[in-house]
Amino acid sequence: KKKRFLNSMSFVVQVDHRESRRKIDWKRTKAFSYNSVVGFCENGILKRIGLISIRNDENHNDWLNHPEGPKIGITVNSNDEFEASLREMLHNTGVALQMERLQQAQEENEDEMQDQAKIDDVFEQMITYDLIEISQSFFSYEPILKSLQQKDAVPLVDEIV
Repeated sequence: KKKRFLNSMSFVVQVDHRESRRKIDWKRTKAFSYNSVVGFCENGILKRIGLISIRNDENHNDWLNHPEGPKIGITVNSNDEFEASLREMLHNTGVALQMERLQQAQEENEDEMQDQAKIDDVFEQMITYDLIEISQSFFSYEPILKSLQQKDAVPLVDEIV
């Protein structure tokens, strides 16, 4: 069976907006540099790796300068990870639609506390990650780390620092 490669496509990731006294100068900062390696972590565990493939600091209210938080384009490094990302986005789209319906109902309802609790419960169903920027040297170790993750026991474990 011929395997299709979808991972050449990028998807947009929006980072949570954080209140800051000073505005970030995206032209000068090295954060979220083009081709930087990023990791998606869940509860401190690295779940997915990608590369920043779209980094735009030109537009005033878009991409890195978006008022709700910076946006970057990510390309993942395997077909399986890309397909898993698509499934997660599809799941989150359904959750977001549920939240939107509940928020509309909340506007019409007088019991906002009960409605907010429902919205919070639905929000907990969202698949979310902590995004970290990984040092470029990580890629030189990635094959070794992945092979160690697949092992039941690590040889010479007492000698490894």
